[in-house]
Amino acid sequence: MGSSDCTLNESTSTTNVSKGHIIINGMDEPAPLPNRHNFEADVARLNNAITKISKEIGKYWTEERRTECNILKQEEQQLKQSFIYHKSQTAHFEVELKRAQGALDAKQRELHDLEDSDLTYKNPAVAKDKLAQLETKYRNQTFSSAREEQLIINEIERHKRNVSKLAKYMPILEECKRLEGLCKIARNTHRNEKKEFFDTRDRWKNTRTRLRKIHDPIFRFRNKLNEFRAEKKVMINKYEKERSNYTQWLKNHRSQGLASFPAAILHDHHDELEPFYEKKQVCQRLISYLNKLQASVENTEISKELLAEVHEAAAQIVQPPPPVPQYSFESEDSADDYPPGFQQLNLREADVDPIIKNSSKRRFNGKKNLKKQNMPITHGIEYIKLFGDLDLFPPKTYSEVQEALGKVKRVLEFYEEQTTLTATEDHGLCLSPIPSVISMSGSEFFDSPLLSPHSISSTSLFPGVEPYNNGESSSRAESNSR
Repeated sequence: MGSSDCTLNESTSTTNVSKGHIIINGMDEPAPLPNRHNFEADVARLNNAITKISKEIGKYWTEERRTECNILKQEEQQLKQSFIYHKSQTAHFEVELKRAQGALDAKQRELHDLEDSDLTYKNPAVAKDKLAQLETKYRNQTFSSAREEQLIINEIERHKRNVSKLAKYMPILEECKRLEGLCKIARNTHRNEKKEFFDTRDRWKNTRTRLRKIHDPIFRFRNKLNEFRAEKKVMINKYEKERSNYTQWLKNHRSQGLASFPAAILHDHHDELEPFYEKKQVCQRLISYLNKLQASVENTEISKELLAEVHEAAAQIVQPPPPVPQYSFESEDSADDYPPGFQQLNLREADVDPIIKNSSKRRFNGKKNLKKQNMPITHGIEYIKLFGDLDLFPPKTYSEVQEALGKVKRVLEFYEEQTTLTATEDHGLCLSPIPSVISMSGSEFFDSPLLSPHSISSTSLFPGVEPYNNGESSSRAESNSR
């Protein structure tokens, strides 16, 4: 009984694993820290491979090849319809041939039944002539014996049966000749239709072979894309699971303090585990900076000349009473202690007219200051470095701020798409098996979302196999792996 309890406790201590923490041999071990930089390098490698294949597809699938495939598809459809038509016609003529051949065989069997020993002559004129000769011989000849007479009589009877059978034989013979003619025509028609059927089948097969020859490279590219997508999906799911476990472990053990779980305090910045966190932060900072520059251009103040005209118009309409100077003696000292001229220093005029006062503080939401649009911008060295990290040029004037803001937003969107799972997306390669032809409506199917938004390829964002090759990133990755 005690041994079973011990075994049960051991199995419970070694297998009790819950989300957010790991218990091994009765000890609560910290969740492993995900290596974000290695994950980003692997994702960059796969995205570069996918981009490379997309570029190869775009290079292979030219406009000439697309036009050729459309022509072959039309030809293939026509040949397919012709093949089906000739196939049905061949089957129809084959049935007609079998029917005519069956009727001919039946008539030939009837003729065979009539052709016995009595049907010596198949020509009616010859048979009648022979019968007349025998009858004349029988009438004119004198027989020496009864046996000789009986032989002549038997011969006459046989010729009579021959003549009577010819009355049935000749219509059947004519019908057989007619059926033989029909069979010959049906046989020739069936032969010609069958020849056309085989010819159409060979041409259709040749067209399908040409289509398959064009499609095979695209099928190979598609299989490679599916393999890379599957590998990327497994990698992202694995990293997200490790990240979720580590974040949950931090939440569970943060309240226990530095003495019990120092790792939960030292690595509390779990937001940095987000893929491409540094690049996204750079994009967010630049977007905020460019928005401020754009706001400074749009919110320009009213000019001094226009402000003076507004003041005059307001004064003429309202016509406030002349301001009376009000004297304020805030000092506790008597005015006699100072010379009379010093009293002017304590004079405080009344507030100006409220219309003029409020109008001086208003901002004018009119047209943009064209002069400021062409003014050069002096960027801080920190922002210039941030632009360099994204392989972008900072705007030189205020008129280029909007364009630079759009580029930074596209880069941010690009990094957001690096870890996007598109299991069903095929980048427009909606390929179907031969003999049907793939349908492409334009080259936009080959514009991979993994390409950099400001360059042709993403190699500028991921140079080489290891995109993070600076000292700071490598040291941070080394420390994380430790």
